[in-house]
Amino acid sequence: MAFDLDPRAPLPTSLLGAARIECKQAEATLAEPTPAHIHATRKSIKRLRAWLRLLRPQLAGQYRLIDRLLRDAARQLAGRRDADVALQTLLSLRRARLIDAAAYRQLRDLASRQRRDTQGDGAADERATTLLRAAATYVESLTLPDVGESTLHAALAKTRHRCRRRWKRASADPTAEALHDWRKWVKHLATQAQLVGSRIGEPGVDPAALKSLADTLGRHHDHAQLLQGLEAAGLAGQPLLHLRLRDAVTRRQQALERRALRLGKRLLD
Repeated sequence: MAFDLDPRAPLPTSLLGAARIECKQAEATLAEPTPAHIHATRKSIKRLRAWLRLLRPQLAGQYRLIDRLLRDAARQLAGRRDADVALQTLLSLRRARLIDAAAYRQLRDLASRQRRDTQGDGAADERATTLLRAAATYVESLTLPDVGESTLHAALAKTRHRCRRRWKRASADPTAEALHDWRKWVKHLATQAQLVGSRIGEPGVDPAALKSLADTLGRHHDHAQLLQGLEAAGLAGQPLLHLRLRDAVTRRQQALERRALRLGKRLLD
């Protein structure tokens, strides 16, 4: 079900309804923790955190409590997601001929062992489910004061301003950390604009273009995670293989960085 507002309901009711439906969806998908369902649950959590950010002034102290529950739930699921993405990222490097077949096989074996170590972590799934249920309970009990279109326009403008600030920071010094921080705000802005656009008219941003930007920045982050994960799994002890992967990752990240900064200039300048 799409994360959207009910056009027939008053705006506060519609906003609360969208979040409550998303909470139920996150719990339902995690009930069967396949890789696809874990990915879907993490996406639901990101949508809910963007929703919280949109209404932070109205939620006051409840914002921080619910946001922490959702953040901690996502962290419980991060290991398996990272292991799955590492294999996909490695394959993309091989298909682009940035690593040769022999290096790919060695790296794939290392990433596969790492993935097996993260599978079947029922305790992490249970912790994530408990945290999600707690967050859903708090969301269910929320009441919003009267929220009008002007409130949402102002909140969206604030998110865009913060996103633009981080774009400028990343443009001036495109470290992996700066690009990743920028990506989080791009995703917030895209989700918020998609959610409220139908109720406030033209939101002043393009959700589809922002999603493309977020995907580009996400792939940049995936390559950094691949390198860090395999280094932790023992790659540093194989200097030549380590050098080959680091070179491939750097080349791919440079291309993704250039694309992201071009898109950012077009969308945020």
